[in-house]
Amino acid sequence: SSGINAELPLRPGKCSVSTSGAEDVLKSELSSDSLKKIFKAVVALNNLGLDLGESVLPKAIDIAKKEDTVMAYSLAYIISSMYNEEVPQDLLDSVEDIAHRADTIGDALSFDGGLIETVMFLKGALACSVKAEKSLLNDEMIQKFSNYVLGNKYKQGLSNVFYLLSGLDVLSNNKLAVPTRIIILEDSNVMTRETEFIKLSVVDPLGQSIHTAKVTIKSSMSPLTGQSLFGKDPINSSTGEFLLPKITDRRGIYNLEVEGGVPTGYLAPANAKFPAKVVVEGKVSDGKLKLVDTDDNRVLLDSDLSQAPLQGKASLSTRFVLDFYVSDGAENIAIHQAFVRFTNVKTGQEVHFVAQADLTRKYTVDVHFRSSAAKAFKSVGGEYQVQLVLGDPTLVTSITKNVGSINLVLPESLIPASSPFPKPEITHVFREKRKKYRLRLCVDTTA
Repeated sequence: SSGINAELPLRPGKCSVSTSGAEDVLKSELSSDSLKKIFKAVVALNNLGLDLGESVLPKAIDIAKKEDTVMAYSLAYIISSMYNEEVPQDLLDSVEDIAHRADTIGDALSFDGGLIETVMFLKGALACSVKAEKSLLNDEMIQKFSNYVLGNKYKQGLSNVFYLLSGLDVLSNNKLAVPTRIIILEDSNVMTRETEFIKLSVVDPLGQSIHTAKVTIKSSMSPLTGQSLFGKDPINSSTGEFLLPKITDRRGIYNLEVEGGVPTGYLAPANAKFPAKVVVEGKVSDGKLKLVDTDDNRVLLDSDLSQAPLQGKASLSTRFVLDFYVSDGAENIAIHQAFVRFTNVKTGQEVHFVAQADLTRKYTVDVHFRSSAAKAFKSVGGEYQVQLVLGDPTLVTSITKNVGSINLVLPESLIPASSPFPKPEITHVFREKRKKYRLRLCVDTTA
């Protein structure tokens, strides 16, 4: 760099570079036996708009053949694209041969050298393709290389970002075979009454929409009901926006099969499959709570949930009955999960009872404390907070409604010996060791 003696005076809106001495230094590198040095010199001369001089392409090809590595051939491909001469046929033929050295992992192709080696190969192969006016890689290869590059978009590091953007740029702007994919815009595959449409788009590797592309939804079936979200026949859109009819009748989860049509110069995207769902706002309606003394059939509490939180008292003879519907604002609906949660205020113990629905979609939780005291409540009485919990993938949010509190009174005889509180630490006392005395036995003998 000291030999180049470059100056970088900055001006408003401009950046001028003095190349005094640069050309001689860079051209001296062209005589090197190192393909990397030759490559860097050719690229630098080309970027600075300087004369490349006598072609070093034959020399670069000879070195690439000798080294016989993916990176060596990649550098030779890029060098060949910068000279105003025809690319040798044997170099063009080698592109597909080198591509076959890539490893296939799922729907992606990559080389052992990772992102750097893969991107450098793509830059060289696609540059040669443009110069030869034909794609030297088949459509499947380009799409799989693109899948690999896109798969690195969440990795960190400046080097990764640089080569990721380089790869996406060369794939998106090669003008011969631009790979494409279909994406969902704005998370619109979750539809509500406020957003009664889904937006799909065909994009290039950089995520830029291809405005002349068309999107077709081939199928939109529910795996549970067999109902179709957009009808049985395929529908297409030049804007990628599909309006949802009658959202009330369409609540559920669906599998979309989508295909895209692209203009010349683009590779048709692989048929995509997306999950989609239509969600609604759910609410509890016509909820009623009864506490009944089963011994004398006396109603202890009878109130609707609009007056919640409610307070009540229960014993072994008490029966807890909670009835309710779940509505989406237009009709009563069935949901995936509904239960009542009892939480002991003092111990934090939780007890759950699942709600059962009848044919009219009325949910009921029926608890007999006499039969459930020992098993479910573990014979622990006291004040319990009561909550109704509802959940379903087709609800905008889950619902937790505070029903109130119940003071559950249980006989002392049913309080278990094992308290829910930690037991006191037991300290073992061992018998002290007895002192042992050694006995000395003397035997006297006489003659």
